[in-house]
Formats: sequence, structure tokens, C-alpha cells
Amino acid sequence: MSSIPTLKRHGNGVYYVHWTEGRRSLRVSTRAKSVDAAKAFLAEWLTLEREDKTEHGVLPTFNECWSQYTTAHPPPDESAIPLWAKNLKTHFGELTPDKITDEEAQKYLRLRQEGKIGRRSVPGSVRSELAMLCACLNWCSGRRTKRGRLKKSAALFPETMLHDIELPPPSPPRDRWLRTNEVKALLDAFVAERVDGKLSAVEIFTWIALETASRRTAIRQLTWDRVDFEIGAIDFNKPGRAITTKKRGTPPISAALSEVLSRAYAERTQNLVIDPACNINAVLKKVGTRAGVEGVTPHVLRHTAATHMARNSISLWKIAGVLANTAAVVERVYAKHTPDGLTDAVAAISKGSWTIAA
Repeated sequence: MSSIPTLKRHGNGVYYVHWTEGRRSLRVSTRAKSVDAAKAFLAEWLTLEREDKTEHGVLPTFNECWSQYTTAHPPPDESAIPLWAKNLKTHFGELTPDKITDEEAQKYLRLRQEGKIGRRSVPGSVRSELAMLCACLNWCSGRRTKRGRLKKSAALFPETMLHDIELPPPSPPRDRWLRTNEVKALLDAFVAERVDGKLSAVEIFTWIALETASRRTAIRQLTWDRVDFEIGAIDFNKPGRAITTKKRGTPPISAALSEVLSRAYAERTQNLVIDPACNINAVLKKVGTRAGVEGVTPHVLRHTAATHMARNSISLWKIAGVLANTAAVVERVYAKHTPDGLTDAVAAISKGSWTIAA
């Protein structure tokens, strides 16, 4: 098995491509002293190597495919992907694409449910992992995806090597949201957790999530230069970020959040609003438990914000704007929380023509 080729600069200033085959360490000179020229050489060299291996029936392993895929598609949230990668690579790592069949995928599902690979998991969670597997293999084969098509000359293996994998059914929608007394208990618990009277990163995160209904990654990537106190709005669109289906908005800053952000800005130590070193999920769970509020996650905070908007008679169209979701998605999830919009319709059924007998 060969290793993934890497660039190394030698003492003469020239970059070399280094890799191993079996127990042999090999190298080839790029004849370039600039890193950009060396990377261009490596890209062309890899293309020629892939074509040669494909012609001779030598296929890459999933580990090699995953390395290439994640290099081309770096994850937006580095904390989430390693767990998926570890689970997938444990089972599929040394398999070549022609061996990754639906039977292997079903075996992986069974092992994940039994807790023999990673923690015991439900089919809905395993679905996400297998979807990542398919995305990686599709990209490396040159199969058409939503974002276009990888050139066949750059594919690691022929598309004909792939097998159709049936994904497990998705988990039912999570409907956990916090009622007003739970939100107050959670915020009070954060006050008790403060050190030297300063707002913690997760307390700031919680306020932003509750007052803007934004996603975890968008909040974690937020920088102070995109918090506009003058016009009272937050731009969650990170400059240079690739456009995905998870859109981000520019919600206004509420009066309550304005007070929190002003204080956090005065206490800031870096340009990121949220300290990247903090473990959001773990702290939310810990503080929530102390407050007697179970099941608090970043998604629950977002869902809580949207639910409270719906229950306070905000139109589904406006909620969709805040969430940066489609109106169809918002209607499907939150319409049940807006009975006021149907009150006049229900009242028109009888118009008081019939009533219950005394």
C-alpha cells in the first residue's frame, strides 16, 4: 500500500514529492523552488499517476480517496468531521471502491448500531456517515454532483467501480424546544457560572443563538467586524465561504442581544466573537443539567428561537427570512405553532349557528 504523496522542501530550496510504497521511501523532484509551482507540479503528477494506476487496474483505498476529497472540500467545522472519518475509515479504510458494496454498507450500519464501531448509534446518524462516504466516492470517480463534475482525467478510479448504496431512513425531526421558564433557568445558570463577572463564550453563543436563530458554525465563525452596531445587524456570511444549501442571513440585533454584544465587545480578547477553544456542546449540556433543563444543544436553541417566533404570531414568511430557510421548510416544521392564522377560518365553519345544549 502506498502513502499519500506530500511536498517537502530540501536544503537546496527545491521541493520534492515524497511517498512510500510498501516499505520503500520514494521521491521525485518538482524542480521548483516556489511552493505554488511545486503544488502545480504535484497536481499534474498525481493526475498522471491516477491515470496510470487506473489503466493497470490498481485502485486507491478509501483512506486515499478520503484524503483527496477532504483536501478539496475542507469541512466548515473541523470538530465534527474527525468522528465521521474515524468511523468510516475503521470499516472501509483499506477497501477499494469496487469492494464498497451495499452489503458492506449494511454491515457497517449493523456494527454502528451494536456499538462495535464507535458509540452505539441510531440509523439516522449512520445515514449521515454513509452519505459522506457516497459523496467522497462520487467526487473521486468524477460522478456528477450538485457542485459540478470532476474532470475524468483527474478521477482516482472509474465510475463503473461504484455500487449503489441504500441509505438508512432519516431520523424523525427533533422537536425539542425550550419554553420561557426553561430559557430563563438556562440564562440564570450561565450567570452563576461566570468567572470574575465576565460573560463566558458559551453564554454569548447562547444569547446569539436564541436571538438570531443562527446555526452553530455560523456563530462560531462570526467576527466582530461583521457585527454592525451602527445599523444594528449581524452579517453571518463569512467572506470567501463557499455557497451551500445551508444559507446564512443578516438578522437585525434585538434590544436584548444588543446589550449582551456591547458587553462582550468590551470584554473581547480577539476578533472572533466566540472563543474557538470552547466546547459548545459539552458546556451547554453541563450548564443545562445544572439548570434542570435537559437536552440543550445548538440546534435546540435555533429551534427554540423559531418556535417562539411562530407562537408569537410572526408570519412564517418572516421566520423563513430569519432562519435563511425556504418558506416550504418553515411551514412544514412550524405551522403547527401558529394557530392564530387559522382562527378566522375555523370560526367561519358554524358562525355561531350551532352550540352545545345546556
